[in-house]
Amino acid sequence: MINYKNVSKTLKNEVPIMWFRSGNFNYLFTGYWGLRTTKNLYIEKGIFTTLINIFQVIPDKESGYELLYGKKQASIMADEKIERFIKLLEVPEKSIDLEYTNLIQIDWDKEISILKSPEKYIYIDRKFTNFIEMNSDVKIQGSSSVSPVLFSNSYDKEIAMLLPLRFSNESTYLKQEEEK
Repeated sequence: MINYKNVSKTLKNEVPIMWFRSGNFNYLFTGYWGLRTTKNLYIEKGIFTTLINIFQVIPDKESGYELLYGKKQASIMADEKIERFIKLLEVPEKSIDLEYTNLIQIDWDKEISILKSPEKYIYIDRKFTNFIEMNSDVKIQGSSSVSPVLFSNSYDKEIAMLLPLRFSNESTYLKQEEEK
């Protein structure tokens, strides 16, 4: 489900970054997204080299590292912080299924993917939705237009959490479609 080549490209320009391992999962977080994967990142093309270049160290099982703003070296993450981030990837009780529309809006020289909930459209930076290989097995859930959107796959238990962009104005085209 996760395209590690696209994740690797984005990681090169992100801070803060966290990489930790818990149970059988590897976790990656930045200020805009988070991933949980069962894949062995040591053998995934591109991503492992990028992570080693950023962190200069590999986390042991049940530990992790973070690289924060203004820091040149990664520091060890506290266990409590790791637990808080793991909880971010839990699906909220009041979540609703979302639809990936394949629509793209270009705004501020940025490509934006558009998701549809029953009430509203949700906008996410396309460089982040490119992390997800969309297919029929991918389930998309969220609870509001400003809450994190979770992409999950029951097959390999991967989860991606992407934060939406906030827009005061919806696309004129989408407004016209809703009025029809």
